[in-house]
Amino acid sequence: MTNFNFHIQIGDTFTIADLDLDKLEKHTLQEYVLFLDNPKDTRSEDQIRNDTFNGLAAEHYMMDTYDYTDDDRKYKDLFAPCGTSVEIKTAASEEGLLNQINSLTERKSWADISDYVISFLRNENDYVCHTLWEWNGESYEPTGYGENLG
Repeated sequence: MTNFNFHIQIGDTFTIADLDLDKLEKHTLQEYVLFLDNPKDTRSEDQIRNDTFNGLAAEHYMMDTYDYTDDDRKYKDLFAPCGTSVEIKTAASEEGLLNQINSLTERKSWADISDYVISFLRNENDYVCHTLWEWNGESYEPTGYGENLG
């Protein structure tokens, strides 16, 4: 494992009210349409928009609080302050977080996926940093995690 500095700590929290909602909504409207043309995606347009909003909320928190910057490449999330690409994932359950990590692991064999992932567990409008992940050459390994995962 490397000494990558995620900056955020397990257990750090934020709520949607902490964010610039106008900026977040504009970003959501700009980005969610990128996911509408995937024939394998069975979600409704409203669900894609909601999922995009929830993910971007965590991205905006990281940009506003820890000086991460937007990675405007298609299907990419953020750059850490050091310039390293980082994936941001949010879910309403630990099972959902693990499903996302499993999906990233599968895609890593054929796509350019970051070696670092920050997972947030979401409860309505409240988010908690739940797990920090690092690619070990074969799979994502938690470098720190919340209760019940790992």
